Amino acid sequence: AKSMGRLGKGEEVALLEAGEGWTRVRSSRLGEGWVANAYICLARPESVSRGDYGRVNELLAYAKRWLGVPYRYGGSTPHAFDCSGFTAYVFKNFGYSLPHSSVGQAQLGTVVTRDQLLPGDLVFFETDYPGASHVGIYDGGGGFIHAQSPGVGVKVTSMYSDWWYPRYLGARRVW
Repeated sequence: AKSMGRLGKGEEVALLEAGEGWTRVRSSRLGEGWVANAYICLARPESVSRGDYGRVNELLAYAKRWLGVPYRYGGSTPHAFDCSGFTAYVFKNFGYSLPHSSVGQAQLGTVVTRDQLLPGDLVFFETDYPGASHVGIYDGGGGFIHAQSPGVGVKVTSMYSDWWYPRYLGARRVW
């Protein structure tokens, strides 16, 4: 593909669509184009930092506000959520734009090992197809908040249950 130009280090762009290894972005200077994921770093809003646990607690409380909301594939509103629609909705309230795709969300942020998990990290599971087919928000106590499935909806589940533990793929920190 033809190069549209070069983004400067630290230049802000809007994330539009995550793909395998690439993300479509919009730059106010260059317009829309694709950037290799290796060159993307999610910036934290000034008011949020990893050490700001009060803000993370607000995020978790906000996520738990939607417990019991029904699951619907493609759902991204408090009327019904799917897993990535739920995480995108919660993080949007705190100034983060995440794609409505578990695969896309699994390519953002910083990789976190299981022993480095902190509250608010995105956790990914392989459920319906190979790769990141499910996403939730780690609660800090061994559980995760997620829009599970039809008939279940948004709930808190143990990551260590017999069903979820072997399906765990990894985690990303986007805050």
